[in-house]
Amino acid sequence: MNFRTMKRQVIVCTVLFICGLLPCQAADLPALQSLFYHDYNDLYVPRFCGQNIERFLRLAEERSIDLEGSVVVRISGQGFFETSSFFGRGSPNRRQNLGTFHFILVAEGHVFDFDLHVPVVLREPDYFRLQLTPDEMVSSPISGLTHPKFHAREELANLEVKKFAPEAFIHLRGTQPYWVGQLRQLQDIDTILRIDRRLLSRNGLNRAGFP
Repeated sequence: MNFRTMKRQVIVCTVLFICGLLPCQAADLPALQSLFYHDYNDLYVPRFCGQNIERFLRLAEERSIDLEGSVVVRISGQGFFETSSFFGRGSPNRRQNLGTFHFILVAEGHVFDFDLHVPVVLREPDYFRLQLTPDEMVSSPISGLTHPKFHAREELANLEVKKFAPEAFIHLRGTQPYWVGQLRQLQDIDTILRIDRRLLSRNGLNRAGFP
């Protein structure tokens, strides 16, 4: 690389940094993963997904783990009390109701979810395929409940997504999201549905009992 090329790259990076397109630092993914694996059960309270994420973030702060660039995400399905999971605690590969909405943490393109059957940290597309869709494209209703059949493509595309800054989520009660939209605006739904969910499930179940 000659001096002129190096100088051009420095100028480009400087412009991107000033414009806010390149973060000055990134979340410490290995440290967050280690914390998640270690405290997956200790931090978990059923039906309190938002508080689970909040406790996780507070613990990360206490241990000076860098959260720069991470995002708290609230996802909600169509209709009241119809956010479904398919790899939840105690119910791997069976449809389970998570409630009206569900909170996760995304850092460096990886998802932290305390309601997964085992403590795995997956890339976003893999997470959406494993946790939020069944193997088949149309799933049966939840037994004993009035939920309709689950049409994977439609449900996934229309998931409502709200993004929160972690610092505001921890310290400001009633904080508002800085972005609201649908999953199809953030992810390629066809790419997600082409992922081999059975392979993801087998790999996840092989981690049963960990840590």
